[in-house]
Amino acid sequence: MKHPFFHLPLFLIPLAAVSSTLTLISPEDHLIGPSGTERQISINILNTDGPAQGGELRGLLRPYEDNGTLSPDIVATFTAPVAPASAANGTQTAGVLTVSLPTPGLYQLDIRHHDHTGRQIGGYLTTLASIPERNGPNPDDWGVCTHFAHGKGTLPRSLELVQLAGFSRIRDEVYWQHVEQTPGKFEFPPYADAWIHTARELGLSPLVILAYGNARAWPDEFAGNNGFPANDKARALFVRYVREMVTRYQGVVKHWEVWNEPHSWGKASPEIYTPLLKEVYPAIKAIDPTATVISCGGGGAGGGPGGDYISGVLKHGGLDYQDAFSVHPYMSPYDPETGYGAQGAPIPRVNVPAVWSHLRQFSERNPRSDQKRLEVWTTEIGWPSHLTRHPPAGEVVQAAFLTRTLLLSRRHPAMKAVFIYDFQDDGNNPLNQEHNFGLITTEYAPKPSLVSIATLAGVLGNRPWVRSLVENAQVHVHQYGQLPDGVIAAWAVGFETQTVTLALPPGTYVRRDWQGRGTPVIVGHTGQLEIEVSPLPVYLTPQP
Repeated sequence: MKHPFFHLPLFLIPLAAVSSTLTLISPEDHLIGPSGTERQISINILNTDGPAQGGELRGLLRPYEDNGTLSPDIVATFTAPVAPASAANGTQTAGVLTVSLPTPGLYQLDIRHHDHTGRQIGGYLTTLASIPERNGPNPDDWGVCTHFAHGKGTLPRSLELVQLAGFSRIRDEVYWQHVEQTPGKFEFPPYADAWIHTARELGLSPLVILAYGNARAWPDEFAGNNGFPANDKARALFVRYVREMVTRYQGVVKHWEVWNEPHSWGKASPEIYTPLLKEVYPAIKAIDPTATVISCGGGGAGGGPGGDYISGVLKHGGLDYQDAFSVHPYMSPYDPETGYGAQGAPIPRVNVPAVWSHLRQFSERNPRSDQKRLEVWTTEIGWPSHLTRHPPAGEVVQAAFLTRTLLLSRRHPAMKAVFIYDFQDDGNNPLNQEHNFGLITTEYAPKPSLVSIATLAGVLGNRPWVRSLVENAQVHVHQYGQLPDGVIAAWAVGFETQTVTLALPPGTYVRRDWQGRGTPVIVGHTGQLEIEVSPLPVYLTPQP
């Protein structure tokens, strides 16, 4: 079979020589949508050789296949006229393609500009996603990082897409230095109110990071300490910022995370971090006793089993000054089932089964003085889709590993919430890891991961793990929820297709792939079903 993890990415597919440059107008509104909706793709056309020519736009639609590769087959062609540029516009004109997608899933749209002779003079490649319909609520333990504080995204559309993708929570920042630019004068930037209130209006629960130092307003207090509030005065100033934040967003924001990766952003050891936590916690609770205060900010610098930082916080007396702690157990480029070997850690390997089980037991062994158990939150985990010399890599790998992480998180229940890092790419360099963690590109083009997660949200919902039908080094098959309302999820752990025989109640089932495309399968009176599974999960649900 064609290997599912390697195919030519969009930016490497050659186009004809061009004399017109095509760009999409408001791509956030048209590239991703629910199934069954018609799209109006508006294209700006700029001629590089003189007055913009007319002609025709042609859109060639190709689907993605079961294994994540792009099909060579064109399943639909769309056309639209292009008027020559007016005297006022000179080198610029535009056109609109009306596009409909035949089934749910991911597609490539190859847009070509042809002049009046039929010669191609420009082109643009993008992807389109048709998200399968969901009948129930989004999974309440799924979140995604958004970075509105970094200037990313558009409102409300970006959050509408987050919701459409299947998430119930978002994680973002309102930086101290943005709120208090002049000592003692608190002015909240428009982006903060916008993303927080829009999230709540859409039913998304915001997790707000309280960070970082503020050398802009207080240069003396943060000189030479890596931006972390490490002395009494700096802590008092930070707590004042916290009070302003909680007062302003009380009733809207219910979850607050104290700092982000303190080992990286502030070089703060647990010994330095814990005194700040001890002051922040009572300040938040005095204003909003029902708020959840999350410590550790991811547990250090990212990666690893995640328990070391919280152990240090407890060692320095921080147990009762938190409701939860967070980890960032990155394991890229390794798969979530196997991960990598840990050194100097309480577990032998860093992978989802081991880390989740370890942290659940850690929480159970360390109740607060009031006997409440600390919640565990994964506030960042992700796999980039950048190109690398060391495969496996790429967009399909990202989709498989992220989707399986969400399934495994239910299989090993430990986390209150799991946040994917992140929703939108940070840049456009295909070789830069940090640019490529998103589920969508900077131009809002959907990746396979967005479609795969959205499909899982619809079939899984909030169903708990019930049992494992197969669980070994090659194949995972798990049941979530009780049949006939439940779902069977199956996938291969390695990078090759596997065949597995399942014992299931006789009847008709629907087999859905990672794009939500369904086909009926019948389990006969023997109760045996042989199926092929790949690294991208497939789902079996009893047909009513």
